[in-house]
Amino acid sequence: HRPQQAVEAVPLQDTTCIICMDLVGDSISYGTMVCPCCQHAWFHRACIQEQALCAGIYCFRCPLCRDRGRFIPEILTLGIRIPVRRPRWEDNDAYASLLERHGRCDASECHFPHGREQAERAGLQQCQSAGTGAIPRLPSTGEQNFQHRQPGTTGARSWFLCA
Repeated sequence: HRPQQAVEAVPLQDTTCIICMDLVGDSISYGTMVCPCCQHAWFHRACIQEQALCAGIYCFRCPLCRDRGRFIPEILTLGIRIPVRRPRWEDNDAYASLLERHGRCDASECHFPHGREQAERAGLQQCQSAGTGAIPRLPSTGEQNFQHRQPGTTGARSWFLCA
């Protein structure tokens, strides 16, 4: 026997899977599920299974309303396997590069005495607007010799004072 959802909701004719955006059909079936909480999130069994395998128990929830309390027990009852582990995207230090700091001066004309590549040792100040570039920090004397704006940014916060 196949487990069935105990919900009154029926998908409309053009209802799509919230995960893959393909049509789910116009009736509840073994391959089609709905979130028991919001009853607006429809998905294919294969799509929600893949999301469960990727997210693991710690991050798995309804993709639309983000409920966990009613969603997970219902999904488990319907035979979806949710591994007890960290999410797959946290494996292999996938986000380690986000913790790396910028390593060279990006001013169009670098005024650091030892050159662009050596500016890292003196300490760099990230662009306050975009965070994508960097210039050497102000010296402790407080002298301010020129202003630098990170290319492609606007507004008062995009300007740096640089030594």
